[in-house]
Amino acid sequence: SGADPWIEACSFIMNFANLLGGAIYVDGDPSPVILDSLFAGNTADNNGGAIYFDGAGSNSTITNTTFSGNFVQDFNGTGGGAIYFNPNSTSLLTIQNSILWGNNRTVGESPVFDLLGQIGGGGVVTINYSTVQDDVLNGQAVTGSMNLDSDPRFVNPGQGNFRLKVAPLSPAHD
Repeated sequence: SGADPWIEACSFIMNFANLLGGAIYVDGDPSPVILDSLFAGNTADNNGGAIYFDGAGSNSTITNTTFSGNFVQDFNGTGGGAIYFNPNSTSLLTIQNSILWGNNRTVGESPVFDLLGQIGGGGVVTINYSTVQDDVLNGQAVTGSMNLDSDPRFVNPGQGNFRLKVAPLSPAHD
């Protein structure tokens, strides 16, 4: 209680959770800062393929971080292929200079793209200067500015290389 984790230059790859948050589960009111990190191939059975945020009153930031290939089975229908943000949360989440691409959930048997789970109860998610697949946030347009909806052109994501191509230049490059 009372801790605000600082996560920098970390890779969370191929982690699994039986329920929530394939790589990270944030509970209570901490305000984590996640910088220059990679979340790839993480899986959760219910919500938050990579990260599950559950709590009230936190002010979390994610910067220069890539989310790709994360997956949630979504047995209860709310999802969050990359990130699940509790719909009853009053927390704030700001994502900037990041890539959210190729994260999925299943609803029934057909996979669909999903960035975040449900948002409500006063919680706010803002995404700025990021590459966001389909430019949607749980079926709603992404709130924020200067976001792209273009393939970031990773060098070889199938082999774990999430660097950006230089020829031709990735649209996600500065």
